[in-house]
Amino acid sequence: MSVLRYVWDNALSYSQAATHFNIRNPGVLAQWVRLYRHGGLGALEPRRKGRPPPMSAPSKKPSPSQEPAEGSHEALLEELNY
Repeated sequence: MSVLRYVWDNALSYSQAATHFNIRNPGVLAQWVRLYRHGGLGALEPRRKGRPPPMSAPSKKPSPSQEPAEGSHEALLEELNY
């Protein structure tokens, strides 16, 4: 945030500010400004890199309410034959 404040207070270009702060790519400053204007200070926080963690394993046995009711298979077959 101090880099952006310095740029705005001194009316510097991104190239001038990059030189002053020894930032190799001045385009990074433009990206920081865009992020700040779009999402505020929270948008400049570092994000987690890499692949998201894998999904948790499903439960071993479904609960009784999830199991099909007795006779439902026959009822479906009768409905199909109708």
